[in-house]
Formats: sequence, C-alpha cells, structure tokens
Amino acid sequence: IKGYDTHVTDGRVIYYGDTNHEVSTDAKYDQLLIAGTANKERFIEYLVTHESGQTDYYTFCQQAAQCGIAKSRIDIIEMTCTYLTSAEDPIVIEKIPV
Repeated sequence: IKGYDTHVTDGRVIYYGDTNHEVSTDAKYDQLLIAGTANKERFIEYLVTHESGQTDYYTFCQQAAQCGIAKSRIDIIEMTCTYLTSAEDPIVIEKIPV
C-alpha cells in the first residue's frame, strides 16, 4: 500500500498500491453534501479543533463537507495527509510526524 483516500461524502476508503491496484471499503455513513466552494480558513479551525480531541470523527466529516473538502489523502511514501476538494485541489497538506 502506497496510500489511501478517505471520502468525506460517505466514509468510503480506497487503498492504492503499485501498478494502480486499488481496494475499497464500503460506505460508513449516509451521503454528505460537499460544498461547492472551499473555505480553507474555516476548515483549518475545524481541523485544529478535531486534532485536539474536541470533536468526534463524524462531526469533523460534516464540518469538512461544509468547507468543501471531498476527501483526505494519506501518502505513506511522502508521509503526508492532504485534504482535497472535489476538483482534486489541495486545501491543506500536513506532514505526518514520524
């Protein structure tokens, strides 16, 4: 596995590896509507709140959707977590501590 994408819309995760091999999970919750316009500043506020343990995962997903975040991408090789819009535009890139 080289990384995985977690879809905010329904919690589905797609794992990917060499030679474009992919494996996905089932949806985890009912579909969330992703806002058409990204709100980076608000998303960062929600992210900081979530990372400090003040919100549960589903609440964070709802907040991310409201801010136009469609998925998070974990890159195991680069050790990054990138939050992306539906158009695949990166909004926030975090380095994963080793």
